[in-house]
Amino acid sequence: MKIRFLLNEEHGLPHIYKQNVDEDEVRDILCDPIQDREARENARSATGQTRNGRYLRVIYTHDSEPNSVFCHHCI
Repeated sequence: MKIRFLLNEEHGLPHIYKQNVDEDEVRDILCDPIQDREARENARSATGQTRNGRYLRVIYTHDSEPNSVFCHHCI
């Protein structure tokens, strides 16, 4: 699965870094969520556990490209 990330305008780095989350943790959740449901404004909310045991919720939308998503943020 290809994952694009919302970038911080100041630094050009993924916004998820502000929550001390890295790309691999997001991939862990999106590839094997405990729960995946509808969220607001055509987004989805995937909740799960990373390989390191951390529980996260990833807010994302499907991209127009097959097998690709856009990660908005993590909680």
